Order: sequence, then C-alpha cells, then structure tokens
Amino acid sequence: DKQDYLDILILDLNTMIESLGSIETLKTDFFSNVSHEMKTPLTSIVCMADVLRIKKDITDAERVEYAHIIVTEAQRLKNLSGKLMELIVAGNAELDLRDISVGALLAEAEQALVPVAAQREMDLIVYGKDLEWLTIRADKELLLSLLYNLTDNAMKASSPGQTVEVACAEANGAVVLSVTDHGVGMDREQLRRVKEPFYMVDKSRSRKAGGAGLGLSLCVEIARRHRARFRIASRPGKGTKVTVTFR
Repeated sequence: DKQDYLDILILDLNTMIESLGSIETLKTDFFSNVSHEMKTPLTSIVCMADVLRIKKDITDAERVEYAHIIVTEAQRLKNLSGKLMELIVAGNAELDLRDISVGALLAEAEQALVPVAAQREMDLIVYGKDLEWLTIRADKELLLSLLYNLTDNAMKASSPGQTVEVACAEANGAVVLSVTDHGVGMDREQLRRVKEPFYMVDKSRSRKAGGAGLGLSLCVEIARRHRARFRIASRPGKGTKVTVTFR
C-alpha cells in the first residue's frame, strides 16, 4: 500500500544519504593520509636542501650525496601518491611484488630517516644492513612507507636524547622487521585502540609532532596486503616494539 511504499522510499533515501556521507569521509581520509605520508620524505628533502643552501664549504661528494637524497625522496613521493590513492580509497591496489634485498631496503630507509632523527635530537640505529642476500617478496614503495611510518611513530613517542632502533632478522624461514622505541609506551586500553584510524595515544604530543593518527592504520593495511603478521608489544614508560613478520 501507499504507507509501505513511503516507508521503502524513506529507507532508500536514508541509505543513499549514508552512502554519500561515507564517500565524503573517504575523500577526507584520503587527503589526510596523503598529507601524513608526505611528511617524512618532505622533511628529508627540506633538511638536505637547507644544508646545500646554508653550508658554505661543501665538498663535491657531499653535494652529490645530498642531491641524491633529494631526488630519491622526491621520486618516492611521486610513486607513492598514486599508489596511496588506490590503497586507501579503492582498497585494491595492484602490488608491484618483487624480491627486495633487506640490506638495501634498510640502507635506503636509514638514509632518509637519519636527518629526521637528528632534527628531533634522537639517535636512529639500523641493524641488518649487511643482509643483502636476504630478500622479501614485497612492494618496495609500500614497504618503505611502512618503515617510515613505524619509525615516525617511534620518534613521536620518544624524547630528545633517546634511541629508536630499526632491525631485521631471519627466524624460522620468516623475515621479521621491527621498530623499537624507549619512549612513553602504552597501556592495555591504548594498545586495544591504537590501530584505529585517527586514534592518538598522546594527542598533545602527536599534534605537536604533526601527527594525524593515521600512520599505524596504514601500516596495518600494508602488512595485511602482504599477508604479513603485525604485532605490537608495549609497556607504559618503557617503550614500544612493533614487529612485522613476512613468510
């Protein structure tokens, strides 16, 4: 009857409005994610460009090294932007899976992240750069994004003078990447919620460091797409260790 038809029409309209709201949320989340992802490589680019601009006595070797970092990180931004759109918005990005040398991957990550750590007055130690023979079947750009995000989170949880450690090891036929800090740590409730998009353990600290609470949720998604196991261990006041296991 007419009332039933009206009820169905109202239900359809409500569903359509909710869908439009979801699309708008996806767009907002996407632009927030892109902004977050660009922050680390942009910091490296700005640091190296500042050195080239300010430093009076610079050797040819230093100039080539700094220029190489700038070009590498700019290229990574270009490659990553398109892939993020597919990964975050569509959720079905086609991964560019290749055998990646763990040692080379860690060396590249260290090159980009050391200037960021120095700017924050922290030490970054990378273990496993000698494992050039060890490989991971993965999408290199997304794997670098995962390492950058985990290290960025570790730095945000730490204080000047503290150390952040990035490491890789082989265990029982698996490749285990880990990022460890000795900062504020998390309690059980924070651990339960930390993977949620936009959730920030310490909002004042995260906002001061330029965080949006999106990095870890991206890491979880990247690990899931690679069928890797993602684990977090943390204790308040003792720090946090994140491990990603690839088989």
